Amino acid sequence: QGNVEKLKARLQALIEEALSNPSSFSGQSTASNFKPTSPCIMVKGFPRSWREQQVRLVFALFGGVGAVRFVVDSTGQRVAYVELKNRENMAKAVEQLHNTKVGDGELIEECV
Repeated sequence: QGNVEKLKARLQALIEEALSNPSSFSGQSTASNFKPTSPCIMVKGFPRSWREQQVRLVFALFGGVGAVRFVVDSTGQRVAYVELKNRENMAKAVEQLHNTKVGDGELIEECV
């Protein structure tokens, strides 16, 4: 019975957090308060419908993705910070994906 009560309390805390701060629940934050803690690639211009899975698929050819973090920049545009599992592939990924078409003709405007 005690575990059920703990679970209910944790669920209620998560619901309250999501209601008071929707950006933390959606996995997005503003670019001004996000500071990468490890080397990563900044990606702009990908389709708005994309979630983590689509970003991971694009970067799979470069040794896989360690982490993806979405933020919203000062212009309201979504930005993805992508950490590759193999950091040696970062330059190659940037070179090959910068200003390229993906998905249904969407353009990755910036990959740096």
